[in-house]
Amino acid sequence: MENKKYTDYDSIIIQLNNGDECIGNIKMMRQDIEALKSLHGQSRADIIELMISTVETESPKLKKDAEQRELGGNPQ
Repeated sequence: MENKKYTDYDSIIIQLNNGDECIGNIKMMRQDIEALKSLHGQSRADIIELMISTVETESPKLKKDAEQRELGGNPQ
């Protein structure tokens, strides 16, 4: 698949915030989204859902908070 130039937008970024603090984000290039759609039959909604799930599970702050809860402490 060839790299394309887009005049409207070229990527999607999903960011999780706690107030003004960014606790995780993920960026996917539009051409990668199009490749997933055409080569693997993924819908745009499925791709966005996977991006959200990934940033939720891979956020260092959320992981640290979950580990603290497992140890019986209070996340900060």
